[in-house]
Order: sequence, then structure tokens, then C-alpha cells
Amino acid sequence: MIIEHEGQRHELSPLWLRERTQAPDQLEAMTQQRLFDSHAIDADLTLTRAARVGEQKLGLSFSDGHHEHYDLSTLTNELGGTEVFPTAEP
Repeated sequence: MIIEHEGQRHELSPLWLRERTQAPDQLEAMTQQRLFDSHAIDADLTLTRAARVGEQKLGLSFSDGHHEHYDLSTLTNELGGTEVFPTAEP
């Protein structure tokens, strides 16, 4: 998948995207740490669907059956090297 950020084009691998899940059922609520071993993701993972959802979301489906809406600003922050610490929720 190719995304443009600050005038530059970046090719994003499905593995990179899948590892950066934002889905609540994939993250521990307080720490925002992944609830899965990212090393266990199939190295041959592919995107099966990608579609814009409104202005700020990207709907992605992966060959492992995971479906998610990603926030584009979070992804672009990662591309820009800006560290984004999620707000902890009690």
C-alpha cells in the first residue's frame, strides 16, 4: 500500500500495518500494548481490501481475517517519526 505524507510517498507493508493495530480488542486498554505476538504474524500476510472511510479513517482487511479502521493521523505520525503515546483509560 502506498500513502503520501508531507509530499513524500511511502510504501507500507501489510505486516507493518497489521503490527500497528489500533483496534481495542487487539490492545490492552491501560498500556495500549498489543495482545498478540507480532512475531507470530504470517510473514506472507497480504491486504485483501483497502478503502477510505470518511476523511480520517482507512478500512483495511488482511489475509489473516483481521478487519480494522485505522486513523490516518496516527499512521502519518508514525511515518513522520513522531512518538504518539496513547492516553491511558482507566
